[in-house]
Amino acid sequence: PPELAVEIVSDADEEDSSWDEKFARYHELGVRELVRFDPDAKAGERLRVWDRLAEDLIERQVTDDQSPCLLLDLVWVVRPTDRAPAALRLVDGEGRLLPSPEEHERARADEERARAESARARAQRLEEQLRALRVEPHE
Repeated sequence: PPELAVEIVSDADEEDSSWDEKFARYHELGVRELVRFDPDAKAGERLRVWDRLAEDLIERQVTDDQSPCLLLDLVWVVRPTDRAPAALRLVDGEGRLLPSPEEHERARADEERARAESARARAQRLEEQLRALRVEPHE
């Protein structure tokens, strides 16, 4: 069975099964940790988490829109992204926010630009050194 399941509430859910039906399916699957995130709920009510205890899913207390992810050794948090004012995110043990796919891609592009600029600067320095080495013939 899956150890972790994450349910993100969206407009498409209106056509799908009810939350009670989905919850029952997660329970049947044997999920060990279940996370439900509703970005449109009030702050403090957007994140809900359940743990499997004695073959039942028991809801845990969530404080300030954050809760540990016991299976990943991270922390679930609600933070903004470029595309949403409230999104489900993960924070590592040192308090660093793991990047969203967009943030990861932007950081990768920034690193590539920095490497390219560094390579251009190095090439320019080498060209200058070569010019300096060119000496005029002795008379």
